[in-house]
Amino acid sequence: MKRRELLQRLSVMLTVAGLSGSSVGKWLRWLKEAEAAKVSTVAVAEKDVPSALVRKAMKALGGMGKFVKRGSHVVVKPNIAFARPPEGAATTNPYVIAEVVRLCFEAGAREVLVLDHTVDLPRITYAMSGIADAVRPLGARLVTVSHRD
Repeated sequence: MKRRELLQRLSVMLTVAGLSGSSVGKWLRWLKEAEAAKVSTVAVAEKDVPSALVRKAMKALGGMGKFVKRGSHVVVKPNIAFARPPEGAATTNPYVIAEVVRLCFEAGAREVLVLDHTVDLPRITYAMSGIADAVRPLGARLVTVSHRD
């Protein structure tokens, strides 16, 4: 599949998923600008503690300020689906999420929300995964997304 076809398919999928056309357009423009500037849209960091890996990867991408503008509202959507401890690796590492939140605030975000649609009960899942304890002290808000009544 060619890059252009991939981008077209992604834009359709994102639009169907509920993103506004302008958001999709901004994302596609960013990808085109990154390609034209020969800036990588993928970064690899390895052999370090999770928080350092996040910082290294974001630095390679141009820094969080490239994605988060001062005063913006940010949503961080990691995988927090299952009520398992961090050692089980069933959810995103809480230190990774905490570092992303920290970098968002350092870039000037006004508010950072961390959310997922959990399989297990949200309150228990956020606590057991270590994510609640990792992001609340930083000022992020945990939000639950649920179809349950």
